Amino acid sequence: MTRYRVCFAKGGDLRFISHLDLQRTVVRALNRAALPVVYSQGFNPQPRLVFAAPLALGIAGEKEFFELDLAAALPPAHVQERLQARFPPGLQVKSVREVDAREPSLASRVAAARYRVDLPQVPPDLEARTARLLRRESLPVSRPGKKGIKKVEIRPFIFQVVLDTIEQGAGKLTLLLATGHQGGARPAEVLQELGLAELNPPPRISRSELLVSAGDQLVPLDA
Repeated sequence: MTRYRVCFAKGGDLRFISHLDLQRTVVRALNRAALPVVYSQGFNPQPRLVFAAPLALGIAGEKEFFELDLAAALPPAHVQERLQARFPPGLQVKSVREVDAREPSLASRVAAARYRVDLPQVPPDLEARTARLLRRESLPVSRPGKKGIKKVEIRPFIFQVVLDTIEQGAGKLTLLLATGHQGGARPAEVLQELGLAELNPPPRISRSELLVSAGDQLVPLDA
């Protein structure tokens, strides 16, 4: 068995499909590509396929990752070519490399994500709003759950909010937010707190990078 890490981009109209639909799309592509995929055991065998972190509906992904197990060792370039040939428009395989199957799973390693938010217009006081948000010690938000609405404290999960550029009234925010099993903040929640959720046209959000912990630092997953 050989494990491969696939880096891919998700954009175009596919940014509006759910994570579950994305998984189904990748599984269909794997089946059509006739790769020797390793399946799980049991009554409903599934490809041994693990994504690094789900993408929320409407968010594009510039460097997303999943890992899959193949029963035979194939050149990564061959796996990339076969996959790309079966991916629909909006999914692009950026790289494939072989990884050690003994490494912890991708999902368990991801600690943070960097997002780019393209703003059609920048409120004149956005820098002041950003500064006020970052000065706050507490930032509870409401999230729907299986047992109804629950309050979640997200301030510890907001690492950076930076207004990068302003040009002809438009601008770009960069968000660095915790994500993963330890908890996290969502871009939509940060935009809501900044009063940007109701812009028309709405902001366009892309996840540009996934990061993992390396000691007391965060480093890109593919570093």
